[in-house]
This record gives sequence, structure tokens and C-alpha cells, in this order.
Amino acid sequence: MTTPTRVLYATAVDEHPPDSVADAFDVTVASDHEAVVAGVASTDCLVVDDIGLPLSLVASVRTVSSLPIVLYGDGDERFVSDAVSAGISEYVARSRENDAERLATTIAEVVGDRPGTALLQTALDRSPIGTFILDSERRITWANDAVCDYFGLDRADVVGRSKTELLRAEMADVLAPGETFTNDVMVGYDARENIERLELHVQGESVPERWLDYWSIRLTTGDQPSPRVEQFYDITERKRLEAELSSELDALERLYEVSASDRPFREKVTELLEYGAERMDASVGALNQIDGDVQRNVVAVGEDAAAIPPVTPANEAFCRRTVESDGLVAAKNTADEFGDDAAVDRWGAVCYIGGKVVVDGEPFGSLCFMDSEPKSREFSAFDETFVRLLARWVSYELEREQAAAELARENERLERFASVVSHDLRSPLSVATGYMEMAYENGDEEAYERVVNALERMDDIIDDVLAVTRHGGEVTDPTTVDLAALAQNAW
Repeated sequence: MTTPTRVLYATAVDEHPPDSVADAFDVTVASDHEAVVAGVASTDCLVVDDIGLPLSLVASVRTVSSLPIVLYGDGDERFVSDAVSAGISEYVARSRENDAERLATTIAEVVGDRPGTALLQTALDRSPIGTFILDSERRITWANDAVCDYFGLDRADVVGRSKTELLRAEMADVLAPGETFTNDVMVGYDARENIERLELHVQGESVPERWLDYWSIRLTTGDQPSPRVEQFYDITERKRLEAELSSELDALERLYEVSASDRPFREKVTELLEYGAERMDASVGALNQIDGDVQRNVVAVGEDAAAIPPVTPANEAFCRRTVESDGLVAAKNTADEFGDDAAVDRWGAVCYIGGKVVVDGEPFGSLCFMDSEPKSREFSAFDETFVRLLARWVSYELEREQAAAELARENERLERFASVVSHDLRSPLSVATGYMEMAYENGDEEAYERVVNALERMDDIIDDVLAVTRHGGEVTDPTTVDLAALAQNAW
């Protein structure tokens, strides 16, 4: 035997349901709001008939149940629109022909369709998109758990309240300082327009900090007040990624501006180490050189910079690991990740990230950041990229400084060489000039011979200079010679 459909009929004390409904269903009559709300748990359909404040009743029921609700009565278009916003499933006009029969048919239809309706209701209830439904007077007729969680609200207290009041009270209390959300929403309400993509920052003691994207869409057209569906999308993760990207672009811009400046290298590397230490929340930023069995500190900055000694045994320095790596070493907790290491014994459980510095193809040392406390998270991919870029820039600068120093040495050597050559040429030139004057005055053949000898000496010097120019270079294999004998042979 089929179980009859249970209908809860909300009406005035002296009213009864139409015969077509009473005959077709198992009907229970309730004549006040409290009885109706209490009875919905044991019924299949609620019919709201001639009872005071019907929309308020519907809103109350919707806070506890998603069962089908049929509104049976007389009302204009606006009333029906508000009823739909409040959460009714169907509306049956009392004044039309065969209205009682149509009511019975509508009840059967909505109860038969309830599995789909209930599924939709459950989906809306559990959706992470915070949702309000307002009637044309801006009263909240429905709200889901998400929107209440976002603003620290109680769902049972929200339904039936004025949204304007809620905006200026509880919702305003959890907005971040400087937020203009309340004002912006009221402007949209007063203009009777849709409100699209209005961002707001929630930040209060009773709720987690988050960013929300707000939409408020009118459900009817025209200039009259309209019911609205309002939704809040959590965009906190998007805002976090945007802020992270902006920070990364700022870091790259800072690196470029400092590295491209014409300030001294030490001044530039000090500024970038300070910036990197601040960015990665590190107490030390350092440039170190591995020199045989020791680490030599070149530059150290940060609140714990004084703890970095000028010279440290290489086996007690994390820099050694970096120099032996393929370019980067990063550890949020050195004790966990480096294990039995003399550097861990010396420095303890710290966080460390270092980039390998290479000069002319040979390991020089490391550029690193370290903090006295382990990190709670891994270093980000951009942290690693930033340290790699900084280490490569330092490698380039050191190579450039080394090349500049070598060029200066070569120029000094060239100047000394030019001075020697100038002196050596000036001596036979003076001899040739003197004897040429004697030859012109006396016609002395011996003077001519001395002139020729001097010119030949100049020719030999020029040949030697050309040989040195073409084949000379840095002396790499010196030997001991007899300077007196060498000088005699040279002259």
C-alpha cells in the first residue's frame, strides 16, 4: 500500500484546506508560525494559505528545511516575485477557476519532483560560494553556510533581517580598515543596478582574513525594486598569487637597478644582500670565499652579521656544500637535511640558502642567506631563482673586477716597457746625432762608422721590440741569469 503524501497546511484558525486537498493527501493544519516550523520535519510539502506574514514564515522554514513550499492565495506580481525570492517552490492563485484542483495537482507535482529539488538545495547549501537571496525590500530570505562563515554570522539570525541593516552592523565590523564596501553596495542598491565584481577585504577577530569578489544581480527588470541574488566568491588565493607575483617583479626590478648602477661593487653587493635578507626573513646575508681549507668572509649584513667570523674552517661552513653543488643549496632545517655535518655542529639547526659563485670557470665561494631559526616552509621557487641570479651577478662582477685589475697591470707594464724602449732608443740616437755633426764638420770617416753603428743598434732595438710585441706575454717560467753578462751581450 502506498504511503499518502503528508501535507502541512498553514492557515488561519478557522480555515480548512480545500476538499480536493484534504481528500488526496494526509493533511495536518497549523495556524501559527512556531507550529509550522516545528512540523516541517515530519511532512512532505508545506502549503502556505491564509496566515499572517506568509513570506516571513517561508523564510523561517527555509532556515531549517528544503521541502517543497506551495503558496496559495492572492497577490500582485511584486508579491509573487518576493515569494519566489523567499524560497517558495510554486504559486497557485486562489481567485482563478478550479484553483483548489490546481492546488492539489501542484502539490503532487512538487512532491514528485522533490528529489531533484532537494539535491539542488543541498548543493546551494554546501556551495563554497557565499549566497544571499533578498526580496524587493532588501530583506534576506535565504542564506547559505558559506556566506555566514565569511562574515561570522548565524544563519538563523540572518534570514528575515534587512540586508541594509546587516551591511552597516555585523558585516561592517569585519571589514578591513579603509574598506568602502558598505558605501559602494548602497550606491548600487539606490541606483537599482546590478553590482558586478566588487572586491572586499574581510579582516576581523571573529573571522579568518580573506578577499571576496561580490556580485549582486537583480531578478527582475525595470525601475522598480527587485529581488536579488548576491554571491561572494573567495578570491584569497588569487590575491595571494597576485601579491606574490608583484613582490617577485619588485625583486627583479631592484636587482636590475642596483646591479646596473655605477656604484662600487662592495656597495652594490651590500645593498642587495640587505634586500635579500629582508625578503627571505634571514638574519644574515653574506658573500664568502673558499680559500683552500678555510672560508673567508667578504661581506656580511643583517642582525646576526657579527656572528660571522672573518675566517672559518671550510669543513665547518655551509659554503663548502654550496661550492661542491651544481649551483644552489637550500635547506629549511639544516639539522634535518644535512645530518652529521661539522657545519651543523657549529651553527646548529638553521635555515640556509646559498648560490655558487664561479670566477673564470673556477669555484670562488658562495652568496648565501641564513637565519638562526629553521623555516616552517620550503624556500619558494622564486627564492631559489633570486639567489641564483644574485650569485651569477656577483660572479660576473668579480670576473669583471679581476679583468679590470689585469688590464691595469698590463697597462702599467706597457708604460714601463715604453719608457725603457724610449730610453734605449734615445741613447744611440744621441750618439748618431753627435757623430753626424762631427762628420759634417771634419769629414771624419770614423765618425761615419760610429753613426752607422748607432743606427744599426737602433735597428736591433726595434727588431727586439717587434719580437716582444708579437710573441711576448706574461712570464710564466722565470729562470736565474747573470745580469752583468746579459747586459754586456745586449749592448
